[in-house]
Amino acid sequence: MLIKKLAHQLGKYDDIIFDLDNTLFDQSDYDIGAFKEIEKKLSEITQLPLKGLAIFLHTHKLKMGVLYPYLFNDAIAAYELPNHYLSIMLNTYYRHDGKYISKKASLIPTLFEILDEKRLFVVTNGQKNVQQTKIDRLQLNNYVCDIVLCDPKSPERLKPNRYAFDLLNKRHKLNSVVMVGDTTETDGLFAKNAKIPFIHFSYKDYLHENTK
Repeated sequence: MLIKKLAHQLGKYDDIIFDLDNTLFDQSDYDIGAFKEIEKKLSEITQLPLKGLAIFLHTHKLKMGVLYPYLFNDAIAAYELPNHYLSIMLNTYYRHDGKYISKKASLIPTLFEILDEKRLFVVTNGQKNVQQTKIDRLQLNNYVCDIVLCDPKSPERLKPNRYAFDLLNKRHKLNSVVMVGDTTETDGLFAKNAKIPFIHFSYKDYLHENTK
């Protein structure tokens, strides 16, 4: 099983840094709720039949990737909406309350029970309000020593830059440390830049394994 393999791989490390989205939980749990909220709000404002907008946004994001910057622009074009609705979509996404996120539907209870003798940290890229909502819903502060939010407003702090590693090292004097994340392009390169080992782990793969 993936979780047992991961626990075995982490056994020799003292300090473990985790990515958040799609590593500890399924980011879609936030996105689906936010996209439904966007569909409802725009339908009320425009009085247009926008049924399927939430599904379009979710499917398109899965297709284009989490870093794709024109998700909402493409939705506006597909549904022939005025461009000024873009700000409404963005604000609704950023202010979504994450109601579909659940600690039980995440890796946290199982993984952190296994690793109770380790020091655990989280480093996550993303808009501050969105990521903080996820952290609060998952009650992450009850399980980890520290969390570093890397907001796109400060690009030099985003993974794969090593800013977050240096900050954690300054605060906690890291020892025998490893990075765990779902992307080699971001998390793996972050580990390389910080000169620490990297372990690839995808929550979606974990879900797939447990739904066979």
